Amino acid sequence: MSYAPTKLKVPRGFHSLLEKFCIEVLRTQPDDIHTFGAFYFADLLEKREGVYVCVFVCV
Repeated sequence: MSYAPTKLKVPRGFHSLLEKFCIEVLRTQPDDIHTFGAFYFADLLEKREGVYVCVFVCV
């Protein structure tokens, strides 16, 4: 197995996206960050695409 360093390219806007998500997590202090993230990103996608995104949460 090779462990040679791999140069990864961060997509444009990714830093900003994660920064905004982190701010919302810190602001709201959700009990379940995974569920919060699912709904947060679904909401962003709905706003961007103009379509409803159904999120199933299994417990």
